[in-house]
Amino acid sequence: MHELSAMMNLVSLACRAAEENGASHIKKLTVDVGEMTGILPKYLFHYFPEASKGTLCEGSELIVNEVPVTIECAKCGKDYHPEIANDRSCPFCRGTIGKIKSGRELMVSDIIVD
Repeated sequence: MHELSAMMNLVSLACRAAEENGASHIKKLTVDVGEMTGILPKYLFHYFPEASKGTLCEGSELIVNEVPVTIECAKCGKDYHPEIANDRSCPFCRGTIGKIKSGRELMVSDIIVD
């Protein structure tokens, strides 16, 4: 059900942006979903028809880009994807402190209108 409310929010944001720009219909909606959000893209596709019913998005194509987690290691400065196999530490220097650079996104990244 988490995905339904997320999809409804994304549709609302896209419709608002399209309306502000004078569009009458959204042809294609692209959203970015970070790996850390816990949102499963297959459920976004499942709930999209319901969430878009009666909106400018109704009948449009949904594209979901999955954004992997990327960490910048505080020790060596290199970017990496945390893996369970190496205790989520940096594979280059084994550092355990870092900054999350991507993977928390949940956003409308592109709207194509008629």
